[in-house]
Amino acid sequence: MSKVVSLYHIVFSTHERRATITHHNRERMYRYAKGIARKMRCKILEMNGMPDHVHILASLHSTVALATLVGRIKQRTSLYMHHNILFPHFHKWEKEYFATSLSPSALPNVRNYIKNQEQHHGIRNFEDEINWMVESIGMECFEDEELEDTDDEFVEDEE
Repeated sequence: MSKVVSLYHIVFSTHERRATITHHNRERMYRYAKGIARKMRCKILEMNGMPDHVHILASLHSTVALATLVGRIKQRTSLYMHHNILFPHFHKWEKEYFATSLSPSALPNVRNYIKNQEQHHGIRNFEDEINWMVESIGMECFEDEELEDTDDEFVEDEE
């Protein structure tokens, strides 16, 4: 049996960052997302957000890739919200997302950060928040792009 700790802070936004997730309807969507993760043998440890975006603290199963979990949550919650009268203005999620891996020692701070989204957004908007998170951890971001086809051959790095 593999023993893996794979923790992530994930953030994604509504299409064009439209404020379509209200206080009245978000808990339903959060419960639905947690069920999706559970079926994938993953666990959402914390979830919160603002009307235009969502933060997730997740523990991934050893067989699940981050992109697969995020893609499935976005796809399935989008379908759920389209067919639920509680989300009349929701269109879709943006294609992009932010994610960073976490050390178990970071869990309390990240959990607290996610729980207190309203407080943070009194200081900075979504775009500033993402830029701040990227800069605060000295992270290099990779843009979504197609991978080069290498025919599964070893390719030496040019550095």
